[in-house]
Amino acid sequence: MKTIIGNIERSSLDIEDLASLQEKLQELLNGKRYLLVLDDVWNEDQQKWDNLRAVLKVGASGASVLTTTRLEKVGSIMGTSQTYHLSNLSPHDSLLLFMQRAFGQQREANPNLVAIGK
Repeated sequence: MKTIIGNIERSSLDIEDLASLQEKLQELLNGKRYLLVLDDVWNEDQQKWDNLRAVLKVGASGASVLTTTRLEKVGSIMGTSQTYHLSNLSPHDSLLLFMQRAFGQQREANPNLVAIGK
């Protein structure tokens, strides 16, 4: 919650206790539409998700949470309304992604690194 609040306010936060964090987040989201993206979630603690869900309920109609995870259980715990299963990248697309991330805009890629990528 501290990270979410920090991103909304674009500043660091000195609050540490959970109740104060929940209160602050509710204050920021109360009556507002938002799209909260939680990427690569691994936490399977039901109580933590229940606490977060209770805080997020103050948002306006249309407020949404988008979560990406590798764990089916996380989606189940979070009470998702719809699950989308993505397929893996093809070997060709995986190599293109690797080369783009490894070499950026360079025209010539290091042949040794390309071989490793393959």
